[in-house]
Amino acid sequence: MNSLRLETQKFIPKIHFLDMINFFKEHKINTLHFLFRKTLKLKFKLFDNLSGSGKNNINDDSKIIKINLRNDEYEARIYEYDDDYTNSINFIKIHSVANNNNEFNEDDHCGVILIDKENNATIQSIDKYNDCLKCINNKKFKTGEVLMQIMIGICVYKNIKKIQLIDNSNITCGNEQIPLIYLRTITHGVPYYTKFNMFPINHNDIKNKENISIKNELKTFNDNLNIFKNKPSISKEEFIKLLNYKIFDNKSDKHLIKYINEILMPRINKYKNYVLISEIIYKIGKDNNEVSCELLHNILMDVYKICGYLKYKYKHFEITLNKNQKDIIKTHISFTNI
Repeated sequence: MNSLRLETQKFIPKIHFLDMINFFKEHKINTLHFLFRKTLKLKFKLFDNLSGSGKNNINDDSKIIKINLRNDEYEARIYEYDDDYTNSINFIKIHSVANNNNEFNEDDHCGVILIDKENNATIQSIDKYNDCLKCINNKKFKTGEVLMQIMIGICVYKNIKKIQLIDNSNITCGNEQIPLIYLRTITHGVPYYTKFNMFPINHNDIKNKENISIKNELKTFNDNLNIFKNKPSISKEEFIKLLNYKIFDNKSDKHLIKYINEILMPRINKYKNYVLISEIIYKIGKDNNEVSCELLHNILMDVYKICGYLKYKYKHFEITLNKNQKDIIKTHISFTNI
């Protein structure tokens, strides 16, 4: 059941998930236990709109919103649902079509904002599919980055007090999924979401001072930033030893050997005694091919540990929006039909 709980809670607020479990118990539904052995893919349901019907004669209360972001025009498709606990603003692909059960497939999902009754928001499940946004200006843009700015902008216009998220973001590199929170710490000194002024949380309350180094992830952030500022390096010998350790078989890993010998070693040899880790890891990621990405995936956490960086346990980030921040955000983003 743990697998189902983790997958379900990506998209359903905890209080709704507990209601679902209580419903099972109340009605003595105990024949679903075999399903809990695997993770279930969820689908996203369109809530009925009694005023009319949409595509394929299916009721569709989604709408297209228009966004002006720093003088570039975008379109996004959202639908909202409000219950006794949460208002949800769901982003779906612009050209997605609901099936006969009024449902969108999982791959139609682009992200969701959950707003509680205290007017705090949680951003969840951001995906970077090309069809999640349309740029009217036909400019190239980074879907995830623009979508995040739009979500924050919506929160500002809805007068949200605080925005939170959990940083489980990955960057696609070749055939690999690289955890962005650790890659960006190595290459930039800070996780990705800090570019939106979101920072890790100190999970200690006033009464509980136990495990400060684990619970205070704001301290973890500051410690890692200080490590980065000191430009962590590894001796050339130690770095080459690490690379060789990741080569398990001379035949099956000959693609890695070729990349190391022909691409990486000339870079390493430019250093006198020590390899600047932020620079060398950035360049491996920048190569962005199947071989370089496989190597990056294999060595990333080893390098992270060797440099002395601290791991994030909760990966919980937040921003408290004051009036000055809201006013600044409103100067570069506006909405139509929201």
